Amino acid sequence: MCNMKRAALNNLEQLKPAPYNPRKIDPEALAGLGRSLSAFGDISGIVWNRRTGHLVAGHQRLAALRDEHHGTLALDGECIVTPTGERFPVRVVDWDDERERLANVAANSPHIAGLFDQAKLDAVLSGIDSSQLFKPLRLDRLLRQRTPPAVEIPEIYEVLVECATEREQREVFDKMKGDGHKCRILTV
Repeated sequence: MCNMKRAALNNLEQLKPAPYNPRKIDPEALAGLGRSLSAFGDISGIVWNRRTGHLVAGHQRLAALRDEHHGTLALDGECIVTPTGERFPVRVVDWDDERERLANVAANSPHIAGLFDQAKLDAVLSGIDSSQLFKPLRLDRLLRQRTPPAVEIPEIYEVLVECATEREQREVFDKMKGDGHKCRILTV
């Protein structure tokens, strides 16, 4: 690198969302994320690229923090600090545009994320579903339905897609979920 100036993280305004960020979040999920941040702190991470000035990861977490604390956050070194003194580290990287974009997508790719073992997940959540955090964190959506669905549900339409392979099935499922559709996998 030839005398490229490297930005230092000096203020919160530098944490600009990447304009190409493909991730989105609905208001209910953002509220749940805010509750998670309040209850557990940051269990994922915020990453900022000093070279471009863009967030690489943590767009939704930062939005939830700003929403939760009504914009009254501060920066201390490379940590976001809430009015209550909670600290959220910001990992600072120095990447070119291509590496930044790849990392942005990889941070949330369902193709490199694990899957829940439904029986184990049900066992973990069944003992804590009375917690005040259970509904706001949307954990009820992870439980296997315990009651059969109603016979007639107005304005619900279903589409059945036949796939030749399990891989194709996973790709179609992930695409539909990514587009915001409620999906389930049926095997015959």
